[in-house]
Amino acid sequence: MGLRGLLNPIGGLFNPVNRARSPWLENYQNPSFRGVQFFVDNTDNKTGRRTIAHEFPERDVGFAEDLGRITKTFTVEGHILGDDYFATRDKLIDAMNTEGSGELVHPYLGILQVNVVSFSYRESTKEGRILRFSVDFIESGSVKFPVQAADAKQGVTDSGLDVLEKQKSIFEKAFDVAKQPQHVIEGARNLVANLQGALDNSGAGDIIELVADLGFATRQLVAEVNDLINTPSVLFDRMRDAIGIFATVFSDPNEQRKALSSFGANFGSDFVPVPNATKTPSRLQQQQNQDTFVDVVKQVTLVEQAEVSIDLDFPSVDEALAERIELSEIIAVEKLRPNTDDELFQVLNDLDAKLVDALPLENLARILEREVKTTTPALVLSYEIFEDVLQEQDIIDRNNIRHPGFVPGGSTVEVLSA
Repeated sequence: MGLRGLLNPIGGLFNPVNRARSPWLENYQNPSFRGVQFFVDNTDNKTGRRTIAHEFPERDVGFAEDLGRITKTFTVEGHILGDDYFATRDKLIDAMNTEGSGELVHPYLGILQVNVVSFSYRESTKEGRILRFSVDFIESGSVKFPVQAADAKQGVTDSGLDVLEKQKSIFEKAFDVAKQPQHVIEGARNLVANLQGALDNSGAGDIIELVADLGFATRQLVAEVNDLINTPSVLFDRMRDAIGIFATVFSDPNEQRKALSSFGANFGSDFVPVPNATKTPSRLQQQQNQDTFVDVVKQVTLVEQAEVSIDLDFPSVDEALAERIELSEIIAVEKLRPNTDDELFQVLNDLDAKLVDALPLENLARILEREVKTTTPALVLSYEIFEDVLQEQDIIDRNNIRHPGFVPGGSTVEVLSA
């Protein structure tokens, strides 16, 4: 949840109605550092010029030599709180201790590239589940000689491959039907059948050839199920291939992202625990097979969604940040799964960090809210707000306006900042 959403109940300061009445709030941005959000209490910023005063004997007037702008510094005093306090606290501390520059979303100055100079925090048993902190940042700047820029998108791809490699290793050890009773074997077959059904029923794409390829891939999963469940390595590869094809059946990348997000969130949600899973070794193995099978599906889907997301052209800071947060929350859940070992935990952490770099917020517009005072055509509304008509279609699409000639008076519409 964003800062505005969290603050809505507290006096209504960030309530959309009050925001419309307070123009300065339109440019207020959800504060975060390296993707970790927090509340800001106060900020102090320092800038100026490097000026040397030269004074001379027998002269009443000296000479001020300007040696350029000083490096900007930013002090932020803030806090975090909530039911997920410990997880948020640890992410904030990790962000502050990470080497190199990072992206600071300053509530009043926007997006800045900064380095951490010092970070102090205080926890109080009396207050409970709240951390108050003060951090000093310095602008990162740039060097004058050429440097090789890191390929942020390639970093996501490499980290995603690391996640899949570690997950495959876990799956090969955890998934087992050898010398197991029939109910364990049948449970494994049902898992493969469930994956086929979920992929086939998750919405047909619009690239006919790839839809046909997906259908063939899922049918082959079921047709070869007896061999596949006995060779977890091959089963993992087939599952990965099928989900990979599913990620490509939509020609619109935004539809790809939505389909993957929905599929990953829903798969396994209707699975019931294996009965008496802790009472017999075979039931315990059946439950482990189910858990690790779901882990594979969700993490392969996560990696596919990350790959799609880094190639999207997000029209606004809000939408790019929402995707960052969604992926980060998925990763947080995956890190806490029972089968996640230390190595998988670390590569999931790396993927989370790489996504922050690969989904930049610089130079993106913000979503603003405008009150429509009287019923107005979307074309006229675009001209009134932007002094041109080029944003008409975005206003229509962004607000799901059914009749573009009649945007109702008294309503509020979302528009992109200029």
